[in-house]
Amino acid sequence: MSNMQLIESVLMGIPLIASAGFSFLNCNSFFRLYKQKEEPILLHISLIFISAGIIFFCILFAFLIPDIPPINFFLLANVFVWTIFLEVGNAYFSAFLNCTNAFEKYTLPIFGGAIGMMIFTFINPDIYLFTNPVRFELFLYLASFISVIYLLVRAYKRVNLLIENFEGEEIKLMLLTQRICSLGAFTLVYTFVSVFCWLIFKGIEQLDLLMNTWNVFDWLVYINVILYLTILLGAFISSKKIDFTKIDLLSLLNILDSPKTM
Repeated sequence: MSNMQLIESVLMGIPLIASAGFSFLNCNSFFRLYKQKEEPILLHISLIFISAGIIFFCILFAFLIPDIPPINFFLLANVFVWTIFLEVGNAYFSAFLNCTNAFEKYTLPIFGGAIGMMIFTFINPDIYLFTNPVRFELFLYLASFISVIYLLVRAYKRVNLLIENFEGEEIKLMLLTQRICSLGAFTLVYTFVSVFCWLIFKGIEQLDLLMNTWNVFDWLVYINVILYLTILLGAFISSKKIDFTKIDLLSLLNILDSPKTM
């Protein structure tokens, strides 16, 4: 193995494996809580983390199996990107079901449409991706992105309105929720901007995971892996510091779903 190959293996392989690992560890933690408390929001959070883990594994396989065009793995990963958006929406409605506005009620169908369109794109990339990129699905993906950012910001603000009603372990959980919402929104914006610039200046058909061919836009996209690894690691460490046995989750959700968060 050459020095360049070794560097590529370290810079690509280790962060991707670590990101996938912490995704699954977070999923396991929240799924165990779901089995104990049987609150749907915990299941949706678990699905967010497992979808993230699948995304990182898809990118890892694209790096480890060069004989298969990387675009195949990336299109499959994108199916789970929109799945994350859908589960963010489901988690949001689990917490704020009775105090949502008209726009919020349309977000789930938008996310579902984005998933369906990406599945078609994965099956037939020549038809849905390469022939004419300015199509209806582009606007659907943009609407999904705007919607998930909106929900994350709204969740942050609604928790902030009620933060004084919590104490002890509950306030730790609410502060962690706010931190994830704010960091998640920031990171998604960075992802959108960096990937969009990459597509404009390089093009999806030029996708290559060999670092010796990368330009500045490839490196800007790569930073996403480090950002998400940091968030996943932080979420895992922070959640382990919370004693969920001391949290009445049903009561907490009732407070969040109060009219004050309108």
